Amino acid sequence: CLSHTGGRRELWANLSRQRKRLIENQCGVRWPCEGSDEGQAPDYSEPCPDEWALQWDGTCLAPSSYEGPCDRRQAFIMFSPGMKATWAKSCDASWRLGPAPSPP
Repeated sequence: CLSHTGGRRELWANLSRQRKRLIENQCGVRWPCEGSDEGQAPDYSEPCPDEWALQWDGTCLAPSSYEGPCDRRQAFIMFSPGMKATWAKSCDASWRLGPAPSPP
């Protein structure tokens, strides 16, 4: 996994979320989100992934820092929460965290 970190054994603090996600997926590591994410979950009611911009036509546009493998413009209007979660994992993106839903 050192190839994903530029040969460094320690990671620097200013990695983009997409780069961190890539390292997580490729190296099998996990680290906590900034602050405490306990009791939180991705908020798939939001129309776009975190830091993506909702466009006039209902599509979402990735920020210039996006380094994931998927298109930089995507329409999520017809996506269910499960579809958004699958897309996020495949595309190295994430939705903003919100309060985790209470169990039924």
